[in-house]
Amino acid sequence: MIDLTDSLARNLNIEAAVCMRFSSPDRTYTAVLQQDLFGDWTITQSWGGKFNRRGGGQIRLVDDFPAGLSMLQTIAKQRHRRGYHLLPA
Repeated sequence: MIDLTDSLARNLNIEAAVCMRFSSPDRTYTAVLQQDLFGDWTITQSWGGKFNRRGGGQIRLVDDFPAGLSMLQTIAKQRHRRGYHLLPA
């Protein structure tokens, strides 16, 4: 809560983010499950080349934390099939 006298303000119950980083010989990929400032769960995905400037990203809204973890598992499987390996945290 920012202002105790403001009836519109509310407590920010932000949970810890879950981050997964992947790498292949010439590409990188990151997926982060986190809550935004509105309390909604999102997965932020970003990717790019190690030796060029090609890359991109997107933010996807998920229903809740368990749904986000499930989506991270799906992403990890897909990255593994495409030759990426999971980097240590």
